[in-house]
Amino acid sequence: MQWRNDREKALGVGLGFIINGSGRDARVVNLVFDATDENHNSPRQGRVRPASIAEVSMWQVLLGNKAL
Repeated sequence: MQWRNDREKALGVGLGFIINGSGRDARVVNLVFDATDENHNSPRQGRVRPASIAEVSMWQVLLGNKAL
């Protein structure tokens, strides 16, 4: 899996998941990090499930909020 940008990487590392896609095709992807990967550059995809509209909205706000 590759990070789309530094903001997504920061959120993914901090929260342990990312949301891929949008609308009804959005998916919550849990991330698994290798203990030797100190820079978190190569996360592995864990459990995947459909994302709710609320989760997609929250993710968009977090990605856009530079203050966090």
